[in-house]
Amino acid sequence: MMTRDRIGAAHVAAVVFALAANAAMAQQYGTNLLVNPGAEQGPASPNGSTLVNIPGWDTFGDGFTVVAYGTAGFPTSFPGSGRNFFVGGADSQFSTASQTINLNALAGDIERGGVAFQLSAQLGGAGSQDDSASITLLWLNAAGNSIGTSGLLGPLAGERGNQTRLLTRSTQGLIPPQTKSVVLVLFMARNVGTFNDASADNISLTLTQPPCEPDINQDGNVDQGDLDYLINVLAGGSNPVGADPDFNRDGNADQGDIDALVNVVAGGACP
Repeated sequence: MMTRDRIGAAHVAAVVFALAANAAMAQQYGTNLLVNPGAEQGPASPNGSTLVNIPGWDTFGDGFTVVAYGTAGFPTSFPGSGRNFFVGGADSQFSTASQTINLNALAGDIERGGVAFQLSAQLGGAGSQDDSASITLLWLNAAGNSIGTSGLLGPLAGERGNQTRLLTRSTQGLIPPQTKSVVLVLFMARNVGTFNDASADNISLTLTQPPCEPDINQDGNVDQGDLDYLINVLAGGSNPVGADPDFNRDGNADQGDIDALVNVVAGGACP
C-alpha cells in the first residue's frame, strides 16, 4: 500500500505535466506571492459539493472547491480565518489546485544564492477521518524542469485530536540556484468516506532578500580595493572573480552601484 507521501508525490508529478500556468510575477521581497491565498475572492460553495470559480488558482474539475466557515459539517471560523477556506470536495479521492509564480525578476539574487523562502498554511480535516491536505513547491529552471522540491504535510486526525479543525504548518529554506519559477500545488487526499474533507486556508509564500556582498574583489576585506574593482568592471575592465556589478540591485550597472558601495564601505547599510 502506498503511503500518503508517495501517493501525493505521484499525483503532484502528474499535475505538473498537465499544468496550465497561472503566473503571478514576483516583484518584491517580504510579501505573499500568492493570489487569493485564503479563498476570500470569488464565491463559496453552499454545501461543498458544488464547484465554484476560484480566482488565481488552476483547478482540474476534480472536486476542489471553496466553502464558507460554519457551513454544516465543516469547521467554524477562528481568529484570522476570514470567511472561506479550500476543501477537497465531493466524490474526489484526490483533488488539486495550483499557482505558478515567475521568479525571473529575482534571478540574479537567486543565482548568487541566499534567497530564502517561508511557506506557511493552515491545514486540516474532519473529525476522526484521515483526509489530509499537503502543499508542494516545485522549483523549476529555465527549461521548466524541476530542480528541487519543498513542502508541508497537513495533520492527520490524531494530530487534530479527532476534531474538525485546521492547524498551522510552516517550513523555510533556500531557493535552489538556477530557479526561474515555482509551482505551488495544494493537494487534497481522501482517506475515508465519499467526501474529501481535507481543508486549507491562509497559504503564504514569501521570500527574503539575501544580504549584499560588498567584498566585490573577494579578498576578505571591504575597502577601497572593492571600489576600485567595481569601477574597473563598470568601465569595461576584466572581472576575474565574476562579481555582479549591479551592487544596488536596481537592474542597471552604473554610477548608482558605485555610490551604494561607497556608502557601505563608509559604514552604511546594504542596499
